[in-house]
Amino acid sequence: MTFALPDIRISTLLVVAAILPLLLSVMLGLKTFEIWSQITYMWEADANPLVELAQINPHSLRYMLLYLVLVTAEFMGWHHDTLFSYILVGLCFFTVRNLVRTVAITANTDHVSYLVQIGCAAIVVILFYLMNGRIGFAFLGYSILLLIVARHYYQRRFDAFSAVSALVGLGLSSVSSGTLISAVLCLVIALYFEVIRSFQRVSLTRTALFALLSCLVLGVLFFRFFLVGINKNIAFYGGGGDGFLRMLEHGAGRSIYPALSAVGLPTVVALALAMAVLFAMLLYRLRQSFMLHILLAAMVCGAFGFSTLSLAALPVLVVASALLISRVPDRRLWPASDYRLFTPPEEAT
Repeated sequence: MTFALPDIRISTLLVVAAILPLLLSVMLGLKTFEIWSQITYMWEADANPLVELAQINPHSLRYMLLYLVLVTAEFMGWHHDTLFSYILVGLCFFTVRNLVRTVAITANTDHVSYLVQIGCAAIVVILFYLMNGRIGFAFLGYSILLLIVARHYYQRRFDAFSAVSALVGLGLSSVSSGTLISAVLCLVIALYFEVIRSFQRVSLTRTALFALLSCLVLGVLFFRFFLVGINKNIAFYGGGGDGFLRMLEHGAGRSIYPALSAVGLPTVVALALAMAVLFAMLLYRLRQSFMLHILLAAMVCGAFGFSTLSLAALPVLVVASALLISRVPDRRLWPASDYRLFTPPEEAT
């Protein structure tokens, strides 16, 4: 009888080592992620998640997402923030893994060097530590979407699992209106590139058709949640066109808000469309055009919220890592191959 050793790769251990400081800070009580007040209020009011979801209010998807955490914490006798904090550490791990896989696909390589993986993991851990807890869910959801669209664009892969993963990614990203918009735009850009590719080859493959139909179904499912979230934010800032522009004060766009409010919403929309077309034409000629489009969309959404802007770090890491891998010899990146900690007996012989 032989004992099968686990297939543990060094890259996995490096990611675990990178997030270890975050785990220790949670265990020692130095860092606590808190479930936001709207969710705890609904929980204390004994709100039914299915009823809330059917009513489609701004927090129904978020309450559904956190409901299992709250139930589990009550069953275990833990404070819900304690369990939530440990869950965030796990979300950080899977975010890094998705990000590394996206880098590998974008750079067209089988293995991402350890140095690049450590760099990506360290930056993601820092972002998790600095951001509030709910944005951690958005990071994981956005990383899932990046992985899915990268697989489809670079490897022509999109199946039922990809469609379900996209649904999960959008659901996780719904913890904030801004992050949900960034997630939706990620899929919209993927559709835009697929449409262009289909026109260029004057044909539509079954994979492309399935991807387009899946995104259409996802759009229908999330459209009302999308509108409710937008309307809630606009109403909070005063409503109407002025309320829409005033949302810029919540994010990186606060510096340009006075100038935009002076010219009015119609002029701002016209300028935004013109700039979108111009940047699309310029970026389309670059090597990492696809990811750069996603990065630009994330940065534009970040004008309305700093937490939303933090999502742009993920496509930045993908583009920067892919360019680094393509331009620096493997031997200088400590090494590109991924090794197993244990060699299975059948391979050792």
